[in-house]
Amino acid sequence: MRRAILKKFILVLLAALCINSVIFYIASRNTILDTTRKDMLYTMEMIDRTLDYDGDLLEQVRRMETFTAGNTSRITLIRTDGTVVSDSDADPLELDNHLSRKEVVQALDNGSGSARRYSHTLKRNLLYVAYRSNRADMIIRVSVPYSGASEYLTMLLPAALFSFLAALVCALVVSRRFVDSVTQPLSNIAAEMSKVKGDYTELHVEPCPYPEINVIAETIMKMSREVKEYV
Repeated sequence: MRRAILKKFILVLLAALCINSVIFYIASRNTILDTTRKDMLYTMEMIDRTLDYDGDLLEQVRRMETFTAGNTSRITLIRTDGTVVSDSDADPLELDNHLSRKEVVQALDNGSGSARRYSHTLKRNLLYVAYRSNRADMIIRVSVPYSGASEYLTMLLPAALFSFLAALVCALVVSRRFVDSVTQPLSNIAAEMSKVKGDYTELHVEPCPYPEINVIAETIMKMSREVKEYV
């Protein structure tokens, strides 16, 4: 019985820790995505205030790229009809119309939008964030390499492993004590009943914190008194 209870406790504990890890990963991923998106929107607001829309946009965008993250970022200026005016990493004449892109559609409807997808131009997964300019009929889009929370796993894994092991050890200690507190009263009842040898004596069992076991003990003591009276 003791081993069976411990086994059940360990299985429940492992299931709870696994569920907690999945929830933590999803929450971390959403938090990181939201923070990255907000930072990129702030950057695009600064770009919108800085750009001279009557000047050479292509040259301005290429100079702006160092401000947004160096070579890892990509800045694209798109007209509201979807035509690419300038791009920091590609020739705008070679790019197709962007009016149907998810982040562009959201920017036209809500002022800003975002999307994650694979870029065939840069051959990597990117996070695209688009912002509709307040100074011109233009959409500013910035994209950065983004792999979600997986890039932070190497930093989070040691702490997560330590917390997992610490929780496991604490749970094992607590569950062992709980199992002992349940099985010990039963062992006491068995030991008391084993005293019945030849001459019948009245049994006495100390109460325990669990009413269910106390009911068993009281029943056994009542039966022992009745048997003693009968004898």
